[in-house]
Amino acid sequence: MSRKVTTPPVLFAFLAAACASTAAMAEVPGNLKPAAGETLAGQVARGVARLRDLDLAKPPGVAEAISWAQALQVLGTDGLDSASAERTAGAVLKYSEDLQTVRAAGFGGLADGDE
Repeated sequence: MSRKVTTPPVLFAFLAAACASTAAMAEVPGNLKPAAGETLAGQVARGVARLRDLDLAKPPGVAEAISWAQALQVLGTDGLDSASAERTAGAVLKYSEDLQTVRAAGFGGLADGDE
């Protein structure tokens, strides 16, 4: 008897984001969109892409993107802004040096350019 392993829908959406292409996010079928909602998922994907452009010791991957979206959901956040990014930074940044780097760059840069 084979065992069917299912992957949470949120993972599919962030796998597309892991490719650092927000265009890929738009191509994720509707039934696979993350529970966070399409807007928040897109904002997190863009924020993760911007974090990857910084000189971080550990750039965020898929797991960190999922953790970040979940942290934002727990706080009841509908959108990513500089305040919510700073409050949930520990979910996406694993090293204190990386947190300092992002603080120096400004958390607002993670949320700018939202559609």
